Amino acid sequence: MSAGNGSTLGTERGILKDQKQPSEGNQDHSNQSALRDPIFWLFFVPLVAAGLAAFFTYKQWLTAEDQERHSLRAYVSVQKIAVSGLPNGNNSETVWYIGPVWENTGNSTARRLKASSDCKPGALGDNGILDYAGTSKRPHFFSRILAPHQPTVGRACQKTADELADIQKDNKQITVWGSAEYRDIFDARHKTRFCSQVQIFGDPRVASDNPVHVISDCKYGNCDDEDCDRMDRERAAKK
Repeated sequence: MSAGNGSTLGTERGILKDQKQPSEGNQDHSNQSALRDPIFWLFFVPLVAAGLAAFFTYKQWLTAEDQERHSLRAYVSVQKIAVSGLPNGNNSETVWYIGPVWENTGNSTARRLKASSDCKPGALGDNGILDYAGTSKRPHFFSRILAPHQPTVGRACQKTADELADIQKDNKQITVWGSAEYRDIFDARHKTRFCSQVQIFGDPRVASDNPVHVISDCKYGNCDDEDCDRMDRERAAKK
């Protein structure tokens, strides 16, 4: 093969290579042309707008559904601590009863309600973390149904007049605490806890269904659902 033929063949291959591999400048020019094409924007803008509209509509739907569930579900909590001194039928000695009154303040039935409570005398202002897990193993009632706005009395601690007199003499308080678990109409599980400090004044030997007393919330222990989980994690981290 002559040198002239080799030169001609090399030239043809170079031309073909240039035709198959357009320069970067040509590619950029093509992209810019596509962006300047009104047909491209005619389809692109409505597509983006429709996607954003669908996203925000979905977020609004989730918010509305969550609000509806919250407005319809049951809410069980302790609404008050009942304190009363009643005469004992055997020897007419006054016995004092201190316990929670649970109530479903929601707009639907609470199902599978399990509630427990306990009490103990302690130093005035004591805010120690109490044993909710141990107390929950001794439920006062189990699998109860509580209608909307229906109250129910929990376990009441009993103190004799002499025991209450000693508590008053030592300037102590009675701490009442407990917890409840239940399910709402959406079959979601909920839990709530309470803790209150009670001081009873007056002569403990005199029966009364409305004695002079002061009730205050404990520093720790009043919570529900996620707040209770957070408190448990904080308590575990301190151990």
